[in-house]
Amino acid sequence: MTEIVRIKQTHHAVCIDQCKDRGQKVKLQLQGFKRENRVIIKSDNLCPNKKMCDCFIFIKDNFFIVVVCEIKSKNFSIDDVFEKISNGSYECEKIFNEYVGSGKKFVFYPIFLYESVRSPNDLKILRSKRIRFNGKKDEMIICEEGKKELNFIISKYSK
Repeated sequence: MTEIVRIKQTHHAVCIDQCKDRGQKVKLQLQGFKRENRVIIKSDNLCPNKKMCDCFIFIKDNFFIVVVCEIKSKNFSIDDVFEKISNGSYECEKIFNEYVGSGKKFVFYPIFLYESVRSPNDLKILRSKRIRFNGKKDEMIICEEGKKELNFIISKYSK
């Protein structure tokens, strides 16, 4: 049984078809990734008593692609976005290590998608923050309106 199938079976109650904000205005597009090779978890349903990002995405390709994503269609607080992505990264790492294992090759993408921003300085501050996953600290990927295709984000920020 593949890792993706095991994650889907165990977390079926919190699996979703799309990663989107509550108002459904902004979505992370997943064209090019087959449904059978990916799972999307609605993370705030997984941990309802914590501030959580909108979703985790696990994709099995030649290696694993692991995404934590927070989406905002309206104004946002820097501290709120950072806390949600940090908490999401921590919970996502637990699932990854339980079902995939730390020995497997993976690439981690902490993504913040937004539609509008009050101040460009907010984005500068967010870019300076680091997100921890599996012992590494990664820069947050911040994508403005129109850049919401995961394949595009991966090609632009490939590690």
